[in-house]
Amino acid sequence: PRLSDGRRMGFFLGDGAGVGKGRQIAGLVFEQMHRGARRVLWVSVSTDLKWDAERDLADMGAHTCPLVYPKGTAPLPQGKLR
Repeated sequence: PRLSDGRRMGFFLGDGAGVGKGRQIAGLVFEQMHRGARRVLWVSVSTDLKWDAERDLADMGAHTCPLVYPKGTAPLPQGKLR
């Protein structure tokens, strides 16, 4: 999705533990899929949380959402997003 001036939109959720961030983000992913979004980036602090993300997406009905995980435990690339 884009803003009215053409810039891309984003979302940041920084609530504390146990608030339901995964469910909220899964809901946003699901909504964007239904609006025709082809790509969504979900970044988490822990690779262990990928199981929670899969569960939350499945609970939202987003079973067809392709999930891609980086290989190994290498850090994410540094620098600016383009």
